Amino acid sequence: MALRRAWPALAAAALAAAAAYASLLGHWFYSDDFVLLRDNRDLGLGGFLRQLLAADHGGREWVYWRPGWRGLCWLVHLAAGTTAWPYYLVGIVLHAAMAAVVAAIAFAATQHRPTAAAAGVLFAVVPSHAGAVAWIAAAFNVVPAALCLAAAGAASWRFARAASLAGGIQVVALVAVSLAFKEAAYASPLVFAAACATAGRAAAAAPGATRARLLVLAALAGLVVWHYLARSHRAPPAGDLAALLVTAHHAANLLRGLLPFLPAADLPAVGVAAVGGAALFVLAAPRSRFFLLWAVAALWPYVTMTHGERFAYFFHAPAVLFATSLGCDLARRWRPWAPRVVAAAWLAVAAAAALSLPAALAGHRQAGETCRATCAFVAEQGLAREPELVLDGLPLALENGFEAMLELFCGQSPRVVHLQAVRRPPFLLYLNGAFDDLDDATPVLQFAGGLRLLPKAAFLGDLVPLPMLSLVGCCRVVDDAAVQAALARPSRDLATCPLLVEPPPCTPTVASGHHVGEVAIDLLATTFDVDCAAPALLLIAFPVPVELRPPGSVRIDGQPAYVLQANGWFHAVCMPPGRHRVALVPALEAR
Repeated sequence: MALRRAWPALAAAALAAAAAYASLLGHWFYSDDFVLLRDNRDLGLGGFLRQLLAADHGGREWVYWRPGWRGLCWLVHLAAGTTAWPYYLVGIVLHAAMAAVVAAIAFAATQHRPTAAAAGVLFAVVPSHAGAVAWIAAAFNVVPAALCLAAAGAASWRFARAASLAGGIQVVALVAVSLAFKEAAYASPLVFAAACATAGRAAAAAPGATRARLLVLAALAGLVVWHYLARSHRAPPAGDLAALLVTAHHAANLLRGLLPFLPAADLPAVGVAAVGGAALFVLAAPRSRFFLLWAVAALWPYVTMTHGERFAYFFHAPAVLFATSLGCDLARRWRPWAPRVVAAAWLAVAAAAALSLPAALAGHRQAGETCRATCAFVAEQGLAREPELVLDGLPLALENGFEAMLELFCGQSPRVVHLQAVRRPPFLLYLNGAFDDLDDATPVLQFAGGLRLLPKAAFLGDLVPLPMLSLVGCCRVVDDAAVQAALARPSRDLATCPLLVEPPPCTPTVASGHHVGEVAIDLLATTFDVDCAAPALLLIAFPVPVELRPPGSVRIDGQPAYVLQANGWFHAVCMPPGRHRVALVPALEAR
C-alpha cells in the first residue's frame, strides 16, 4: 500500500537517473571492461557454474568470487556480444532502480512524496557516482550490490520493529545476493545491529524478539565470515598506526565528496565529521539515527583499502536518507508543512549537482574514445600481428585491458611489454624486466604527446635502459669524478655493475636465482619481495621525489638498511640470501 502511494516519487527518481546518464549509450569500453568481455566470451555455461559452485576461476587472473557479476555480464554478452550500448543500458537501468529504492525508503521514513522524490533525484545525479555507473566493470558489481544492501537496510529496520521470521530471512537473503556481486556487505551485521539498537524498547519487548534478532545477527555474521575466509582473497588491514592513518585518509576523501567544507587535513576532517555526526545523532529521531549509523558502517569496508569514487555509491545512499529523514524530523517540529522546504532544498542541490555531472561523465567518455582510437591505430598498422610490442606511457584507460582489447577486436595479440618508462638522462628507467630480452627492431607504441610508433633502437636513442629495481652481483667503487665521467659516456655496464663511491658492507655475487617481485605502491611506502640466491646489491633507480638516504628510509624485513649512492643518481642496499620484503619509505615517515 505504501509503495502505491509513493509511486510518483519512485518514478521521478528513476526518470531523473535515466535522463542524467542517457549519454552513456554513446560511450565505448575501457580498462577492465575488455578483460571482462574476453573472459565472458570464453566462459560458457560450464565455466560460469564452476565459478558459482566451486569458485574455480580456471587459471584466470581475476580471483574475486563474484558469480552474480559474472553471470550478469555473461547474459548481456550472450545477447549483445561486443556492442557497447546494451551494457551501458543495463547500467542505466540498475542505477534508475537504485534511485527508486532510495526514494521508496525516504518515503517510508518521511511519508512525504515530494521529499522522497527529491531524495531519489539527488542520489541519481550526484557526480561522484559517475565512476560506479559509467564504467561497465563497476556498474555490473557496485550498483547491484548497493541495490541489494539498500533493500537489506530497509528490511533490517522493518525487522527490528516487528521481528518477523519472513523479515529476517529477507535480510539474510538480500545480503547473500549482494555478496555474489561485491564484498561491500561485510558491514551488514553492524547495519542490522544499528537497526535493532535504534528501533526502541517496545519492539525489543515483543515475545521472541531478542532470540529472533540474535539468530539473524548470527546468520549475517556467519555469512560474512564464511565469505571472507572461503571466498575473499584480501589480506586483513595491519591494524597499526600506519594503517589507521591510511584509513583516515580514505575516510576523509569520501566524506569530503559529500561535505566539501571539511578541513583539508585528514584527521581534522574525520574529527569534525565525527563531532558533527554525534551532535546530529542526539537531535535525530530513531529512524534518522539508524540511517546515520548505517552510513558510518557503509564507509568501513572500503576506507580500510581505498577511497575510489565509485565506492561512495554505498555510503551516499544512507547518507542522503539520513539527511532527508533528519530534515523532515526537525522541520515538522517547526511547522507541519515544513517538509516541503526540505524537498525544495534537495531539488536545488540536485540541480546544482546535475550541472557538474556532464563534466564527470566526459572523463569516462574520453577514456573510451582513447581506447577506440588506439584499437583503430593498432589495426591500421597491423601491430596485432607483431610477435612483440612495447608500450610506453600507456593511458590509465588501457592499463588493465590492452591485450584483451586486441584479442577481442583484432583477433590476435602480440606479447606485450608495459614499460612505464621514465626518461632521466643518461638512463631510461623502466619497471618491467622483460624489456631486456626484446630485439632492437621491436616496435614501441608511445602514447605521450599522441600515438607514435618507433623501433626500439630509435626509442632509446643514447639512453641506457635501467630497471627501476634490480638485483646485481657486481659493483665498482670509484670517486665522484669517475662517476661523472661515466655518466657523460654511459654504457650498459652501469645497469649490471653500478658505480659506488664507498665500499658496500657485503660482497655481491652473480647468481641466476636473483628476482624482484611485484611492486605495490601506496601512500606510506613502496613494497616488494626479493629472492636472492646469494648476497646481492639491490639497485634502486626509483623516480620518486623522496630522499632515500636517511636511516630507515629503506627497510628490509622491517629493519632499517644502510643506503649507498649508486650511479650518481640512484641508491643501492645490500641484500642477504633468501626471500625478503623491502619497503621504500619517504624520508618524512622514516625520521
